Amino acid sequence: MSGSFRAPQKSGRLSGPGAGSLLRSPTLGAHARLIAACLPAGALAYGAGRAAERAGDVAAAGAGALTLLLAVVLLARPFGIAEITAMLTAGRARLRR
Repeated sequence: MSGSFRAPQKSGRLSGPGAGSLLRSPTLGAHARLIAACLPAGALAYGAGRAAERAGDVAAAGAGALTLLLAVVLLARPFGIAEITAMLTAGRARLRR
């Protein structure tokens, strides 16, 4: 068989175009930052849902969802989530008009 497969070099890395590009992709970094922001936001949302349990299931779900949304939006700038930050900036610009 005469394919274009190249055996790994001594360093254990693959050679060729695109080898290892997934680990350096900006999309993967954005998803990692989003997951990192969702962890504390999820903990806060869980606490808010548990606190609102006495008001009913729908109120608890609403409180948890609202807390999750607000926490992720507030953590967008410190975590460098550019997509959410750009969306907030555009929304602020529209409100200023």
